[in-house]
Amino acid sequence: MNDFKRSKRFVWLFLVGCLIHLTIVGQTELAGANKSCLWKVTSPNQAKNAVYLLGSIHLLKPENYPLKQSLLTAFENSQILLFEINLDSAETPEMQQFLLAKGMYTNDSTLQQSMSPETYAVAEKTVADLGLNIDLMHKFKPWFFSITLMSLKLKQLGFDPNWGVDKWFFDKAKQDHKTIVALETVADQLNLFDQLMTKQGEALILQTLEEFKVLEKEIDQLVLAWNKGDTQKLEALLLKSFKEYPEIYDSIVLKRNANWLPQIENQFKRQENCLVVVGSGHLIGKNSLIDLLKQKGYSIEQL
Repeated sequence: MNDFKRSKRFVWLFLVGCLIHLTIVGQTELAGANKSCLWKVTSPNQAKNAVYLLGSIHLLKPENYPLKQSLLTAFENSQILLFEINLDSAETPEMQQFLLAKGMYTNDSTLQQSMSPETYAVAEKTVADLGLNIDLMHKFKPWFFSITLMSLKLKQLGFDPNWGVDKWFFDKAKQDHKTIVALETVADQLNLFDQLMTKQGEALILQTLEEFKVLEKEIDQLVLAWNKGDTQKLEALLLKSFKEYPEIYDSIVLKRNANWLPQIENQFKRQENCLVVVGSGHLIGKNSLIDLLKQKGYSIEQL
């Protein structure tokens, strides 16, 4: 159980990211890459300021730093920072208790009852490969099991949320006394996952188990695509597993994009520049934040 206690900090980073495998990176910056997962957006009607959209990687290693200069420049040029949530609020004891209350069954239901015998057998073996017994998780709801499973695997591979891009910029924004705004609350994210559990619990577990099959093999490809800002490659790698689970993708990515869009557009009414830091999956593909802004006539430049 100590492993589960230590993994709670990882769980929060996945709630921040929500697109589980966006966190798979682990190499240093590639020389010669002249693009990044950063876009500059301006309004043709309100050309007072710029809004930068940065695709975050939520867990990294120390050797991934320093970050590209384009990312640092966007930060220096911005007075307002928008994050998915306020990261400090996720670390309070009250929210940790709220997480456990939401993520675990309080009735007679069990994790095993939430999936078919075939899926449970695969899940049991996956947990055993991590050196743990699935019986320790018997009261976990499917979404909490999925997030915990992936967080433990990434921890095993050496990834640390303290080196995540959003964490780095959040701490830097506090240090520089910049304005920090949250696009949603921790409770919003917890409630979202709890709703997924009700309708799509087994699908979420299956999607996570599919990720385990390619987690280590695709690291280098993801690193290359992220460093080059290769959106087509990122889309192919990051979104392929969701093709079989479109309802999950719609819930944790597309609907949240639509909810965030008005808040981002409101930034164009200000004089100050703004840097928006969200999971990279929210910035690629059809009806991503970038696509939605293009549809509304904003001028967009990838940096």
